[in-house]
This record gives sequence, C-alpha cells and structure tokens, in this order.
Amino acid sequence: YNETELRARYASAGQSQVFRFLDSGMVDAAGKAQLMSQLAEIDTNFVNTLFRDTMAGASSMTDTLEPLPDVTHLARAGTSQKRGWFERGLKAVAAGQVAALVLAG
Repeated sequence: YNETELRARYASAGQSQVFRFLDSGMVDAAGKAQLMSQLAEIDTNFVNTLFRDTMAGASSMTDTLEPLPDVTHLARAGTSQKRGWFERGLKAVAAGQVAALVLAG
C-alpha cells in the first residue's frame, strides 16, 4: 500500500477521520501497518454507494417509528421471561423477521 494514495482515497470518500488515531500518535508501527493493510482492502466507492442507496431508500419511507407499548428492563426480568425472549428471538431470526445493521464511522 502507499500511505499517500490511501489518505487521498479516503479523503475523497469523505472518510479522513479513519486516520485520526494515527495522526495523534496513538498507534504504534505494528498497529499502523495492520490498519493500513485493512484500509487498502476496502473499496471506498462501493461503501459510499451502499450508504447513498441505503439513505435514499430510508428517506422515501412513509412509515413512522413509534415506541413499543410494553418495555421490560432485562435486569428486572425473570429467568423464564428471558428464556421466552431468547426462544422467540431465535424463531424470528429463523423466519427472516429480524435484521441488524451496524454502521460505524
């Protein structure tokens, strides 16, 4: 990898912040090499396209989010209630009714 090219690529993708800890001296040489190697593998254009497409779809949604009618704190739930949630969750995942999306940046 070429660090100058990587920095330029990430800057043009609007992702310069990924170098913040490197620039502040918080990463040693081994960590820097590992991060640079990982960053070189990421297709920033593809990631930005996915993000734009996702946001475009989200902005066209007409549904509104509303709070759940009944919320129970995990710390206050009994063992049988937790087991029921776990089993219900597994069934929902198996039926394709649950999804999770983690975004960072």
